[in-house]
Amino acid sequence: MKLFMKSQKGSSTLLIALTMIALVVFGALSLITASSGLKLAKRNAQAQVRFYTLDSEGARYVFNVKQLIKAGRDKAGEVIFAVKNSIASEEVADQDYDIIKASYQKARDKSAWEQRAFSTLSIYYLDELIRQNLEGTNIKNSLTETDLDEALTSEVPLILHLLKTFALEENGRNTYLDIKLDITEPAAGKSINAQCIVLEWRLWQEPFSYNQTIDLWEGKP
Repeated sequence: MKLFMKSQKGSSTLLIALTMIALVVFGALSLITASSGLKLAKRNAQAQVRFYTLDSEGARYVFNVKQLIKAGRDKAGEVIFAVKNSIASEEVADQDYDIIKASYQKARDKSAWEQRAFSTLSIYYLDELIRQNLEGTNIKNSLTETDLDEALTSEVPLILHLLKTFALEENGRNTYLDIKLDITEPAAGKSINAQCIVLEWRLWQEPFSYNQTIDLWEGKP
């Protein structure tokens, strides 16, 4: 009888010990899982912050480009008005004014010339305004002074290709946003939004590299 009671007490102690061990193990696993979930949530939050920070910078950049498109249109209209009425314009350099004036005087169809000149000068002055106000923008198909005379009468459509890269550094790693835009000519009835075409909006990070100083095959530094 005494042996049976001792056996029961030992079994109860062992069962309690196993239960406590199981509770500790499951508690530790729950803590590890919660910690991992918290770290993942923090990483996701940081990624969201990076994304929206760069995205807002990109949106602000496109807005500024559209403002400059409008400014380029306005300047083109003012210059054409000045040339048609033989009024000196402070908006344009003397050399450009002479080129535009000579092109206007040679044109047989003044109305057709005016439409073509407006499209050309809008792109020409937009190029100039972007260089002055949006530092770091890579411009392709740039229209220079030497091309201006030919462009005023050419039927080839003008398109500016813009590339802008934004970078955000965090914890020694950079996240980038690449924006590619095409700016087309302001054809009749074309809005500024239609004139500014977003070709690419790409968020990316530098490849992660290990600073490995040990030869894993030979075990030598």
